[in-house]
Amino acid sequence: MAEELQAGLLPELAELRSRLAEAEERAAEAQRERDEALATVNISNTGRRIEPTQTIMRTVQIDDLSPEQIEAAAEARHTLAIAHDGKLIGILMPVTAELVEFLVEQNMSRVLTNISQAEAAIAKPARMFPLDQV
Repeated sequence: MAEELQAGLLPELAELRSRLAEAEERAAEAQRERDEALATVNISNTGRRIEPTQTIMRTVQIDDLSPEQIEAAAEARHTLAIAHDGKLIGILMPVTAELVEFLVEQNMSRVLTNISQAEAAIAKPARMFPLDQV
């Protein structure tokens, strides 16, 4: 009886394995397409491109942190974990001038609106208050 049951289930099991293999191949193809699309994302109107990279976090002691390390981390797209006495006290995500340029380009209308509002506020003869009184 067990042999009959097993013989009846073998074709169904083979069909399930075949479907699973097809689904895994479709998922792998979709992942490859996403990776290719990310590899050619335009980051500005200048046509420069950015390649996707794996984010790496490096630990740096607060006493050892320097502008050169921050600049190098920005260029390498590394995140810095700032530590003191073996404890995490902060995370620093340095950015490059290229990223700032991209963000400004993408939000130029907001930047210009904020500049206009700030200039208008400065031009008004209003009394300025210290922060502790606001």
